[in-house]
Amino acid sequence: MAHVAVCSTPLFAVEQAATTSGTFMLARMAKPAMVPVVLIRGEKGRGYDLLIQPALEDYPLTDELAAAVYMNKVVEKEIRRALEQYMWLHRLFKTRPLGSPPLF
Repeated sequence: MAHVAVCSTPLFAVEQAATTSGTFMLARMAKPAMVPVVLIRGEKGRGYDLLIQPALEDYPLTDELAAAVYMNKVVEKEIRRALEQYMWLHRLFKTRPLGSPPLF
């Protein structure tokens, strides 16, 4: 079983957000089309809009850190579509680089 590493990359205003390298590992091995898919809740909770984006281009398959930075930018863009719907209570920034102060 492969070990999934965590690297520190920017995400929103957090300069060192723990970011998994799992996407990088899968993309490097399988070279799939990577297609962002987002579900946005409709007004007053009525239904959902399913947004299927074009396949990502120029994903860095040879640089793990660059791949994590790239993916975090994609995640930020998709979250910004409906900031109020993102699960902000999720402690995404709980894991910190060694020696970094906690954010919570």
